[in-house]
Amino acid sequence: MTPILRSVREVLLGAALMALAWSFVATPLRTEAEGEPRWALADRLSYRFRDPRVGERVAFRQPDRPARIRIGRIAALPLVPVEDRSIPTAPAGHYGIELERAGSRPSRLIGPVPRLYVLGPIWPPGR
Repeated sequence: MTPILRSVREVLLGAALMALAWSFVATPLRTEAEGEPRWALADRLSYRFRDPRVGERVAFRQPDRPARIRIGRIAALPLVPVEDRSIPTAPAGHYGIELERAGSRPSRLIGPVPRLYVLGPIWPPGR
């Protein structure tokens, strides 16, 4: 095999491995916090082994526009009553998610969001 073909094969193999990692392990996301763009990773592997928890920052697909990925916090678990009366109980297979807002603006509840649309927790978690 010639060196050029070997190089092309290595580049294609690397691209295929990167696409697999992007799809199943972690997805990079660009977010805006306080008007400043930042990068975060959505861990797509964790929720294959455990369920989301209340208060956890997650990446999710917006139910009415699935191509759009947003970041929010889990506010309601499926069929679990919430102490805060302003947050309704999420139906089976869905989560109540509060959309994160910059600055001191109040958050907005998005939901119910189907479990399949919740991609995974965000890393770094504390921003």
